[in-house]
Amino acid sequence: MHRPYQLIRVCLLLVLIAGCGFRLRGSVDIPPSLAIVYLDYDTSGVGVPSEFPAVFKRKLETNGSTVTTDPAAATATVALLGERVEQRTTGTTADDEVRSFTMTLRVRYSVTLADGTEIIEPEWVTNSQDFIYREADILGRAEGERLVLQDMREDAATSILQRIQAVVG
Repeated sequence: MHRPYQLIRVCLLLVLIAGCGFRLRGSVDIPPSLAIVYLDYDTSGVGVPSEFPAVFKRKLETNGSTVTTDPAAATATVALLGERVEQRTTGTTADDEVRSFTMTLRVRYSVTLADGTEIIEPEWVTNSQDFIYREADILGRAEGERLVLQDMREDAATSILQRIQAVVG
């Protein structure tokens, strides 16, 4: 007897959520000029390899773009020009052991349309996050840092897509 009312409540809730503009975290409306994207980044193996190109590629595909390996087939080229990860100590114990630090991720990029128009000149997107750990969790510190950096890369990829969306409209 309660089943039809539950179905009606769920449907009403979904309509309200859709009507208020709710969107999943990280989702971006990709403009038509980014329908097919060529990612230009260093694949030479020189220097420290970055996970950011794979994260950005996945973010593009999740939001509806096609990533191509042929620059001539692309409607836009996103050049990933560099990534920097920095850590700054923000708190220590009386024994001078690090208790907390701020991790900062910086990604440099530019965007060029197929006709050669550079719509975003090289610029940095920066994301910082505080990282605090307890002495008892010393073994999980490296894994915690890795997870924080992974989240920061996801956020940076979303920020770049939102910047492109704002410029292209």
